Amino acid sequence: MTMLLTTYLEKSYRRVPDKVAITDGETEWTFARLRGFAAAGARSLSGFGNAPVAVVMDKSPLAIAVFLAVLYSGRAYVPLSKDLGAARINAVLSNVEPTVVVTDDAEFSRGLTYDCAVLEASQIGSADAELPDSADAEPLDLPDTSTAFILHTSGSTGVPKCVPLSHRNAVTCVESLSRILDASEDSRFGVQVPLTGVAAVKDVYLSLKLGATLVLLPKTLFVTPVKLVEFLNAQRVDTLMWVASALSLVSRLGTFGTVKPEHLRNVTFTGEPMNPEQLRVWKSALPHVKFYNHYGHTEVCACSAYFAVGDSVPDVIPVGRHVPNTGLMIIADDGTEVTAPGVEGELYISGSRVAAGYYNDPERTAQSFVRNPLHSRFPDIVYKTGDLAKYNLDGDIVLTSRRDHLINLMGYRIELGELELQACKSDGVQAACAVHDSARTRIVLFYVGAAEESALRAHLKLALPSYMLPQRVVRLQTLPMTVTGKTDRMKLADMAKEY
Repeated sequence: MTMLLTTYLEKSYRRVPDKVAITDGETEWTFARLRGFAAAGARSLSGFGNAPVAVVMDKSPLAIAVFLAVLYSGRAYVPLSKDLGAARINAVLSNVEPTVVVTDDAEFSRGLTYDCAVLEASQIGSADAELPDSADAEPLDLPDTSTAFILHTSGSTGVPKCVPLSHRNAVTCVESLSRILDASEDSRFGVQVPLTGVAAVKDVYLSLKLGATLVLLPKTLFVTPVKLVEFLNAQRVDTLMWVASALSLVSRLGTFGTVKPEHLRNVTFTGEPMNPEQLRVWKSALPHVKFYNHYGHTEVCACSAYFAVGDSVPDVIPVGRHVPNTGLMIIADDGTEVTAPGVEGELYISGSRVAAGYYNDPERTAQSFVRNPLHSRFPDIVYKTGDLAKYNLDGDIVLTSRRDHLINLMGYRIELGELELQACKSDGVQAACAVHDSARTRIVLFYVGAAEESALRAHLKLALPSYMLPQRVVRLQTLPMTVTGKTDRMKLADMAKEY
C-alpha cells in the first residue's frame, strides 16, 4: 500500500477528530477543522493545473492547513516566508514556476515580479469547514515518489538551490523518528523552527501521524527566554526539536535560575553543533529529560543519523549512527570506505530519504547526487554531504569540518559564499569574507575597500533575506592570507571574537 503524507491526517482525523491538532496559544485547530479546510482547499486549487503551489505565509495554523490543502490536491507546495525579501522570493518562483501563490498578505503581490495568480489563504478553503464522513475528500491516487514539497536552501553562486522531496522521502523521515522518540498521541510539540525549512517536516508530520498537538512558538518569545519557558509550561509542551543555537540561547542567559520547563520529556537539537557546556546546563536542570542529537540535510529530508546523549556529555557530541532505512558511509579521497576509528573522510548518505536532485539544476545535482562509490553494478544514487567525518572508538560518527563554507544558523542553512558574493557586488568593496561566530550565534563579515558600512548593509538588505545578514560588519585594510595565498578563515574566525 502506498503511504502518502495525507494518510497521517486521514487516520488521525478518524481517530481523534475533536482533538486540537495545532495551536499558537491563541487559535486552535482540531483535526476535523484541519482536514475540512484541506479537503475544501484542494477543490479550490484544482483549476490551476499540476504545477507546484507557492505558499508565502507567516508561521501559523492556517499556513499548515494550506500546505495540507495543496497535498490533498495532489500537488507539491513551496513554502516561503515574507522575511526572505522580494528578491529571494522572486528567484525561487522563477526557478520553480508555480501557477499560483497562496498568501496571508493582501499586499504581497505588489512586490511580485513573477507572473502568476495570487490567492489569499481565506479564498481557498473555509477555516470553519468540518466535513462529515459523507463528504470525504477524494482519495489520492499517486505514487509515493510524487513530489510533496520543494524547499529552498542557500547557494554559493547566489542562486537558491531548490530541493524537491517526495512523499516517500518525508514518510521515511517520519517513520524513522517515530521509532526513536518517546512520543505518542498525548505529546505536545513546541515548534521553534520556521515552516519553510526541512526541520519543520519532523514536527508537523510526526505530530499528524501520532495524533499529537503542535504548539507553534511565536518568534518574539525567543527574545525573552523566561517568557518562552513560561509559555512552554502554559502549553504543557513535552517535546522540543529545536536548532542547537536556540537551546543554547535559553541556557546561556541563565533562564533556569528563574523558571524551568515543567513538562519536557524529549529534547532534540539539530542543524548545527550543540555546545557541550550548554547541553550540560540543560541536563543538570532537567535530569529526567532524554536528549538527542539529530543530523541531516534538506537533500535527505532532515534526520538521517542520531545520537542519544547518556548521563555524561562528551566534549565532542557525535552525530551517532544511522536511523532506520538509511545508510551512512565515510569515503576517503581515494574512493574507498573508511572503517577504522580516527580516519577522516567525506560522509555520504543512501536510502529512500535521498532526494532526486535539485530542481531545474542538473549541474549542481551532478555534483552532490552521485553514484555510490562502493560499487558500479547498477545506478545507486547517494548524497555527497560535503561534511568531513570520522568514527570514534565507540563506533559513532563525529563531524570534523566541511569541504565548503555552509553553516546552519537558527534553523536556516546559509552558504557564506553567497553572502560574500553579494558583498563584493556592492560599490567600493574589493574583497569580503564571512565567518560564523558560533559562540555568539552570529555572522561576522570582514571586507576591504572604500565602501561605508552603512552603504554595504543597505546593499545586502536588498539582496539577501534577513536571516543571512551579518550581525557585525568590519572593514580591514587587508584580509589575512595563508601561506598558500588563500584567505585565512581561521585567523578571521579568531578575530571575530574581538568584535
